[in-house]
Amino acid sequence: MRILQEQPTDKFKPCQQGTFEDNLIVFDRRVKTFVNVGPNTKPETFSFRQNAWFCSDGNRRPSLPSKEIKGIYQIDPELENAEIPDLKVRSKNPRLRKVGAHAFKMKDADI
Repeated sequence: MRILQEQPTDKFKPCQQGTFEDNLIVFDRRVKTFVNVGPNTKPETFSFRQNAWFCSDGNRRPSLPSKEIKGIYQIDPELENAEIPDLKVRSKNPRLRKVGAHAFKMKDADI
């Protein structure tokens, strides 16, 4: 994930108050930086909620610029179709059915 300010001028407020929620993130030891934070941003104002994080080769939690609310950690998503391009990847684990791209439902507030 990247938090960037594309137009660093006085005409725009610093990038702030973004939301990262209901995502399924599978990573391994090669991931060193979970959130790349650029200059002229306010990463501490971002919300991280209900994301499921699974480290496939260890037991590591992400380092985030603000506290995760109701995060899910180290539940194996048992992914199906992960190795086949262009197919929907879903978790076979029933505890993770409500997170990830396949579970996204537009809310009235998003319209």
